[in-house]
Amino acid sequence: MSKGVARAWRSLTGRVRGMLGRTDDREFDAELEEHLHLLAERFERQGLAPDEALIAARRQFGNTTRLREDRWELQTIAVIESLWIDLRHAG
Repeated sequence: MSKGVARAWRSLTGRVRGMLGRTDDREFDAELEEHLHLLAERFERQGLAPDEALIAARRQFGNTTRLREDRWELQTIAVIESLWIDLRHAG
């Protein structure tokens, strides 16, 4: 196996492990929650009750499930594109 192919293989296995592990999902979820919390605080300062402020924050912030799905899709596409580039240069 040539050095280029070996390097591409290591790169691929690292990316696949990263996709499967998805360890940074917790960080992303924490960031989403922090943004929601800050938005809810702003609504509370404007006079809404805490539970109403959280509902308003979630409504204004949007669909967090869709944000997570979009993020996953973008990461997957980036990994595949990067792998393709690595394989082209390895050959």
